[in-house]
Amino acid sequence: MMKKAVSSGFFGLLCALLLLSGTTGRADAAGAVNKTANPMKVNGKSVSVNESDIKNRSKYLDISKVIEFTKKAKGPVRYKKLSGNRKILVDPATGKITLMKGLGRGTYTVNVRVLAKGNNNYKKKNTDVKCTIQVYKKAGTSKRVSFKGKNYKLSLSDDFNTFNKNKWAFCPQIKRADLGGE
Repeated sequence: MMKKAVSSGFFGLLCALLLLSGTTGRADAAGAVNKTANPMKVNGKSVSVNESDIKNRSKYLDISKVIEFTKKAKGPVRYKKLSGNRKILVDPATGKITLMKGLGRGTYTVNVRVLAKGNNNYKKKNTDVKCTIQVYKKAGTSKRVSFKGKNYKLSLSDDFNTFNKNKWAFCPQIKRADLGGE
């Protein structure tokens, strides 16, 4: 439903144009549009990354992995890294997080400023958010001992009955029955 402008003169004409254009802001007596506050709300997230993923090459994380928009921003959004490890980069246009090759194990905190530039109806808004990135070593990636070029002999105790069954879990291809046990 379209409202009709009751006022006369320049101010009345301006109000009528704003109504026709669909602008939700209000015009004051001087003709300036009062913009509404930007509704953007963001929260930082925690993300875990395997150390082997960044050992020999950089890893890229989408902004949605480290920042959650609980209320959508109005207008274009830009990102700026405020603090954090120098091997963690933030792309200003996309917010993509780059974990540079060689970033070691540990927990890193990155402070990012999210700027919603607003539009004709909404003001710009800055929000600083703290993101946590944990680089961990994957379980089971320890070095295994291997022998090359020689044959080795395995000696076991004759008393298999007192040997705990769980002790054989490290070598599932050998069954206690194969060695003369139960």
